[in-house]
Amino acid sequence: MVSAESVVNVVWSVGVIAAILAIAAVGGAFPVGVDLLKSRVRIDVLFPFLNSLSAGIFLGGGLLHLLPEGSMMCSAAINDHFPVGAACCTVVFIFMVAVEAILVPHHSHAAIERKESATVVYPTVSESSVQPDVENDSGDVQPERKGSASVLSPSVSESSVLSVVEDDTDVVQPDLKTRLAPLATPAVLFFALIFHSFVAGLGMGVIDFYSDWVAGAAMLAAILSHKGFAAMALASAFLNKGLNALWTLGVIAAFSLVTPAGIVTGIVLKTATAGPNRTAITGLGLTASAGTFLYVGIVELLVDGLKHHGTVWGKVAMVGLALAGVGVMGALCLVHSE
Repeated sequence: MVSAESVVNVVWSVGVIAAILAIAAVGGAFPVGVDLLKSRVRIDVLFPFLNSLSAGIFLGGGLLHLLPEGSMMCSAAINDHFPVGAACCTVVFIFMVAVEAILVPHHSHAAIERKESATVVYPTVSESSVQPDVENDSGDVQPERKGSASVLSPSVSESSVLSVVEDDTDVVQPDLKTRLAPLATPAVLFFALIFHSFVAGLGMGVIDFYSDWVAGAAMLAAILSHKGFAAMALASAFLNKGLNALWTLGVIAAFSLVTPAGIVTGIVLKTATAGPNRTAITGLGLTASAGTFLYVGIVELLVDGLKHHGTVWGKVAMVGLALAGVGVMGALCLVHSE
């Protein structure tokens, strides 16, 4: 006979996966729709404030729920003389920061824009090399040949001008590497997001929602508060670099499936183990997720938003929204204690 605990956990897992897929699909499809309709909707104005609220939810979920509970499980199942859970959280956090610091500067926006704007420069044309307009017998002015003044060097003959201007084979076509170069930055963003998404899903999968619904609710709130915006930002990044709508939707579809894959992996690991091993896996999964939550909340959302927002009152509002997000997670602790 199937237990009530199993039924609750299965229904919870299916509902979580459906909610994550839905919000990621909506978030990723929005900028694609705006791009197809050639709309000028300025959704980016609200991003810093919504991201600040998400940052508070991430920080509250990681520090008030995942890290304490995961640390207790690690202490009970692995070693009670060393803070294994806190160490796991710290290592994951440093790893995420290192990935950004090492990879992103090599694919910065400035470097890519310099590559995109690079063109072949020809020598300046002297005045004597440019033929003036010629008036024919009927009085009409014959214009000079198009393009001769913009591509000629003084040493280029008239016959070679025609071959340069009229022959399309002489036009420098970008190779595959050059065309793909603008996608480097959004690709780095994609791989950073899928790592975090998988670890977060892993932590969600190892949670026993029947006995610890507060931790599950806190993690779900954090994931959903950011998933849609992450998909939206990812789609916008690829669209802005020239990827077409169909390929962008494919990227978003792949991104949407990462967290559910982590959830399934966590469920399999939890089901395949028992006793202290299950407790250890659950604890490590929660603390690793806490490390990614701290990285996303501090580095990607809060600090980045405060650094690039111009007004003082805007920054004050962002800090207030972040504290409100922490307060929401704190309220879940009070509910659980009662």
